[in-house]
Amino acid sequence: LTAAALNPSLQTGLLDPIPLLYRSVNLILMPLADNISVRYYDEAWSIGIIFFIAVMMNLRIPRFYCRFVCPLGALLGLLSRFAVWRVIRKDTEVLKCSHCHLCEKDCQGACQPSEQLRISECLVCMNCLRPCPHELIGYGAETSASGEILSPDVSRRAFMISCLSGAAAVPMLRLSGNIDGPNWNAQLIRPPGALSEKDFLARCVKCGQCMRICPSNVIHPAGLSAGSIEALWTPVLNFRIGTSGCQFNCIACGYLCPTAAIRPLSLDERKGIKQYAVKGPIKTGTAFLDQGRCLPWAMDKPCIVCQENCPVSPKAIGIKEYFSTVVKSADLPVKQADALHIGLDGNRIPRDRFSTGDYYCVAEGDRQPRRITENSENSLTTDSAFPWEPVPKPGAKLEIQIRLQRPFIDPNRCIGCGVCEHECPVKGRAAIRVFAENESRNRKHALML
Repeated sequence: LTAAALNPSLQTGLLDPIPLLYRSVNLILMPLADNISVRYYDEAWSIGIIFFIAVMMNLRIPRFYCRFVCPLGALLGLLSRFAVWRVIRKDTEVLKCSHCHLCEKDCQGACQPSEQLRISECLVCMNCLRPCPHELIGYGAETSASGEILSPDVSRRAFMISCLSGAAAVPMLRLSGNIDGPNWNAQLIRPPGALSEKDFLARCVKCGQCMRICPSNVIHPAGLSAGSIEALWTPVLNFRIGTSGCQFNCIACGYLCPTAAIRPLSLDERKGIKQYAVKGPIKTGTAFLDQGRCLPWAMDKPCIVCQENCPVSPKAIGIKEYFSTVVKSADLPVKQADALHIGLDGNRIPRDRFSTGDYYCVAEGDRQPRRITENSENSLTTDSAFPWEPVPKPGAKLEIQIRLQRPFIDPNRCIGCGVCEHECPVKGRAAIRVFAENESRNRKHALML
């Protein structure tokens, strides 16, 4: 708590009971109970383990979470030593405590009212008043007759060590410079409307409300791979899980965030229209193309799925036309030909292999590609809109080329919605991926000066 107060970082959200309950219900219980729409959440297993352990321990030890884990319980325990009214034991000369321990049977805080009362553990639940057969347990401003323990028995050295380690905890976590420093994590993509990382971590309580409301299931709790324990279970975008990318017409997460770590946006601001036209749309990052995994670039396979699904208008993904040779001229000698048909010398190609509309034929001495509409093992038929002029002579060499549309990214138009990454047909690691460069929430993360 001291470290969080001295350094803007709301880490109470990790174990505070209200965010923990909301997070567990939103990410564990509701997906388990919903049989209609299946929703997945990365790192949900760790949240589920903590939740079910807390429930089991509370069944075994009353108010276990409040007494041993909850940061709010620790704060109330510190303040309780200054309480004016408290539970007390009122021994008299006639009646003394018989140490029957009936008062401790239903005690919610294990504060031992029959012995020296542990003030910091007492919840003032009053469960100890009625069971006492001698009515020695009461409620008042005086000191308990059995004595009181105001605080844990901690040595001065242990107290100083705990204070110094607590105050240094958050600064030590930031030594890697991965929040807003030079080592910032470009794979950490926040929902649209998120504040700058430092301000975001100072507000986010990790409740999971934004994850529950997301219609396309792309907001997920961050794991340790986010680069900082501060970012654990905070919302990040995972475009490979869910039904789509971050929808361009959706602003739900900002309106449900209880702390405005994700500020509410209007649809006009999200799209960058009307009074926000000069500022432009809200960007969560920029898509980058991995040419080593992209089908048209690396494997000469036709694919423009990312370009077709880009929701931005004009599209942020453009196309470069390219013809790549798939059958060399030495393998296709002409036997006979007319304006639309070419016969080959022998069975040279598989039937219908090149009749998809993506393949073109180029003759020796004529570099104009003509689209193949049909083919057998020893013949080709080309598009009637472009007849052969002149007709290839017998013995001439042919090439078969595939027409590829190779995508490229316009970083000025890309908003980082991740639809392209979600729809990419390359399994595993997508050939087009979104990173946080150019995000609207931090000018320091601009891709280019």
